[in-house]
Amino acid sequence: NHLTMSVVGLDFGNKNVVIAAAGRGGVDVILNGNSNRLNPCMSAFNGASRACGEDASSTATSNYANTITSMKRLIGLQFSDPRTKAELELCPFKAVENVKNGGVSIEVSYEGETKVVPVELATGMMVSHMSSIARDNNKGQAVQDWVISVPPYYTDQQKRGFLDACEVVGVDCLKLMNETTASALAYGIFKDMKKEFKQDGETYTMFIDLGATSYAASIVSFTKQKLTVLSTHWDKDLGGRDFDRAIANWAASAFVEKYKNAGDPRNKPKALIKLLAASEKAKKTLSPAGVTEARMNIECLMEEYDFNGALKKDNFEEMCSSLLDRLEGPIMRCIEESKVPMEQLSSIELIGGGTRVDCVKRKLSEIFKLDSKKQNYGLSTTMNADEAVARGCALQSAILSPRFKVLPYEIIESSLHPVKISWEGEGAENEDGEEGGETENEVVMFDRGSNFGVTKRVTLKKSGQFVVKAAYAPIDASSNTLDPNAPTDIATFKIDAPQSADPVKIRVNIKQDVSGIITLSSAQAVEEIPQEEEEVKEAEKEGEEGETKEGEAPKEGEEVKEAPKKKYKKTLLNFVTDTFMTLSKQDMNETVELEARMANADRIAKETAAMRNELESYLYSMRDKMIGELKDYATESEATTFSKALESTEDWLYSDEGFDTTKSVYSDKLNEVKKFGAPIEKREVEASTRQKSINSFKGSLELYKGFVQSNDEKYAHIGDDEKDTCRAAISEAETWLYDMIEKQASVAQNVDPVLTVAMLAEKQKEMTGKVTPIMHKPKPAPVKEETKKDETKEGEEAKGDGEAKEGGEETPMETEEATPPEPPADGPANMDVD
Repeated sequence: NHLTMSVVGLDFGNKNVVIAAAGRGGVDVILNGNSNRLNPCMSAFNGASRACGEDASSTATSNYANTITSMKRLIGLQFSDPRTKAELELCPFKAVENVKNGGVSIEVSYEGETKVVPVELATGMMVSHMSSIARDNNKGQAVQDWVISVPPYYTDQQKRGFLDACEVVGVDCLKLMNETTASALAYGIFKDMKKEFKQDGETYTMFIDLGATSYAASIVSFTKQKLTVLSTHWDKDLGGRDFDRAIANWAASAFVEKYKNAGDPRNKPKALIKLLAASEKAKKTLSPAGVTEARMNIECLMEEYDFNGALKKDNFEEMCSSLLDRLEGPIMRCIEESKVPMEQLSSIELIGGGTRVDCVKRKLSEIFKLDSKKQNYGLSTTMNADEAVARGCALQSAILSPRFKVLPYEIIESSLHPVKISWEGEGAENEDGEEGGETENEVVMFDRGSNFGVTKRVTLKKSGQFVVKAAYAPIDASSNTLDPNAPTDIATFKIDAPQSADPVKIRVNIKQDVSGIITLSSAQAVEEIPQEEEEVKEAEKEGEEGETKEGEAPKEGEEVKEAPKKKYKKTLLNFVTDTFMTLSKQDMNETVELEARMANADRIAKETAAMRNELESYLYSMRDKMIGELKDYATESEATTFSKALESTEDWLYSDEGFDTTKSVYSDKLNEVKKFGAPIEKREVEASTRQKSINSFKGSLELYKGFVQSNDEKYAHIGDDEKDTCRAAISEAETWLYDMIEKQASVAQNVDPVLTVAMLAEKQKEMTGKVTPIMHKPKPAPVKEETKKDETKEGEEAKGDGEAKEGGEETPMETEEATPPEPPADGPANMDVD
């Protein structure tokens, strides 16, 4: 079933990607081509083609060097960043520095050459793949509006990097939404509709999100048609994969101990991929309550050596104890910052695949001091752990999109990193126009916890070009959420102010948009317009006349003279924005062109593969049909010639030449072999469908014969000459039909027919065209007797042209010139008056 959608939400995880669409019936997760809801987050290069999602996953082990993963963790980071180095140690591909912006690029083999692919392009490939899935489920129409999730720890540069990835592939992203906020929206909006929250107060809920690579906790307040994010904290390096690696390390150590000469599987990329896959499977086996052991069997882990072992649940929890201890920190920081005691939390909602692990649930239950005997240890699992974020993003997309109408629902976000604005020189005015300190040249404009999607301004006095900088503000260590390795600089704005002897007031409008990204909305020069001399004198005269003695009130009825208001001239100023690590316009254009070339190559490769498959399918199907249903429709010589053509084409197809050639060559080969098979197929089709056409023809003959022989009243208006015309057409068609049937009966099946379905249809159409216009000729309308009308009415005389009759109705006559009624003094009705 195809959905009709205009807005979608995308949960871009490090391991899996989920897409959901908002429609009239609610929110639905979109299935991929294999009817799966989860799409592996990886982009692969294989020869001259590319693959993403499940297509890339199928070759990830053998093609590990050209399969890009961890895009979510690498985008927006400098190659020299310690976080980048730590992540790349877990990746089997080769990464290099992007010389254009200092970011991360990956070396892959593509079209026989080594290509350097920016991580923004690799990310865009995955987004584009999800866009194609949405298009396939939307009757081939592209989806216009997107909201994509990002982790709460993302900085400005990481968000900009993700938006660059969307721009490369032409996806219009309305907003980058924090994952925890998206989950809160998916949870709250439907409960609000069902009135499950307090109607006279706030309902507090904590969301625990343990994904593949990161962990976050968030406390959200819900009121009527509104959610407010109170606090969010995280551990960006704690995720489900860390539990997998704990198992993998245990298994690798056991393997090395048993096979001392086989080597360590952690040092071989293919072996490590196998080991991690088996470790994840063991973790899932141990996740349900009551399971005490998981078997691990890996064939040929290292060359001919297999691994077989059994992991006890107690051992698993012991080796993961240090990971479990890290769950408490973000939770307690949220409670401390939000000032919401644990007792006031109405629910602890679990999302993310990592929360399914049994020891994780028990540890969380201990932290919140819940009843461990209850289902899920007192925790709430009402939301789908894998799909909640995507559903929330789809709802946010519907709220933001002009193409969709939803009930009002307010979302109060929370800025997670405070942002300060600094400038050259000293002194500034606040938004009320008051002067700042003489030595002041910076201000924290967007504090932690403030809502975003707002614009604020600072007024400076400047002459000539000056620079304004945006950066993350330092805060005390206990509240600091910015990674110590993250650059603090965000953007630099060079503003061209008027050059003058006296500095001019410049209003600098800084915006933190709905994605939390800092931009310069506008810069304005504000100049006071001097009043004309006559206006000043008149104002002074009016002021003197309107003066009253000190303490004396104005006389009754006397108008109080107000001082003339000052007038200002506002001039928009040019400015240049320099953001940290963002691709320049030229670099962006080059990346877009590279993606376009690759996309075109993908299209050609898919069309070529499809044509090759079509040729291969034709060869196999016709080979079987020639000894089956087509056997009686070919002469001996035709069958021999066709069989040889099929055999030679098949030999060519599996030769080196036919294995890898162009679409046009495959098409030519298909057309060439079809020349032998098409006449045979046509005879079989004619033989199988001819009788049905004959029966239809005979049915028309009987219908029309019944018409010309009928004495029914409904045909009484049709004359004999017209019926004779019909009889002649019917007779001629009937004679032709039986004559052709007789001729066809004498023709063998392996010879081209003399009576075809097309001939029958044409002759039947000819007969129908002559008979049906007469048969369906409408009856003439009955003649009505005209009634005489009195020319005059007794007792009535005309009173005058255009006048009403005395005691009667107005005449329908209109005067040649009618004077329209005057509009009311207030102006015409239903019209706005300027």
